[in-house]
Amino acid sequence: QMASMASHPSGLSVSAVSLTPLLSQALTSKDDALLERCLALAYNNQTVRLNTVRSLEPHLALELVRALTSRLARKPSRASAVSAWIASTVNAHAAYLANNEDAKSVLGTLQAGVEARCAVLPLLLKVQGQLDLLVAQIPQDTNARTPDGRAQPVATYDEGMEDEHDSDDSDDDIDDSDDDDDDDDDD
Repeated sequence: QMASMASHPSGLSVSAVSLTPLLSQALTSKDDALLERCLALAYNNQTVRLNTVRSLEPHLALELVRALTSRLARKPSRASAVSAWIASTVNAHAAYLANNEDAKSVLGTLQAGVEARCAVLPLLLKVQGQLDLLVAQIPQDTNARTPDGRAQPVATYDEGMEDEHDSDDSDDDIDDSDDDDDDDDDD
């Protein structure tokens, strides 16, 4: 069954065909470290994953689903890796899982976890959309920002500037008086 071997950083070799012997050993002995290595070894190799779960004995397939459901509940961030293994296992052993009472309990737990996770998605999508709208309204001109990221003011008030304007206003008063003189000439 082990046609060609490739080395993996974990120190184990990956069979081009299947990891069934390693996975069976991990599930039978409840060796979490070995199970994690098996999951990691076939993470990017769908062929190895499918061949492994298809060759797995049905009662071990149930143990795999149980272990994966537990991992998914403990660490939801692993959903993409764990769900690929769960889907492969459920597809390969659907008949056994559908007729086993223990499997129904495990699958019920899995379904509840997936539904709880999916129930949050509409709210997350709504928040994401709102954040996208807010970000789109932020000026893209990075020159209009201070070094700490705050927006530069459009205008500033400087008291020194007011005094200069006051002296300019006095010139205007003189011009106004000239206008008043013109008004007197018209009378």
